[in-house]
Amino acid sequence: MACVYLCVEDIFQLINYYSFSYWLFVGLSIAGQLYLRWKQPDRPRPLKLSIFFPIVFCLCTIFLVAVPLYSDTINSLIGVAIALSGVPFYLLGVHLPEYKRPQCLRTLL
Repeated sequence: MACVYLCVEDIFQLINYYSFSYWLFVGLSIAGQLYLRWKQPDRPRPLKLSIFFPIVFCLCTIFLVAVPLYSDTINSLIGVAIALSGVPFYLLGVHLPEYKRPQCLRTLL
């Protein structure tokens, strides 16, 4: 992924790629927190906050994702594609059982 970032000549375009995917994944993690609060309300939590703050933060991240997606669709989708480029490596290196991995990948990992 770092090699892909090095190919970008304009630093502001690189910031747009990164910030869109960053806020998308931050919003997804907060949405996951809200989902767990709804599905598992009795689960022990080390930090007790009102549900108001995660909802407001999630709405802000939706805004920070929706506006660039609407105004600069191509660059936003490029940022998502760069972020999703790690999925094949996750599937091969983490998700796939060790005995099913190719031999060269087993020796590398």
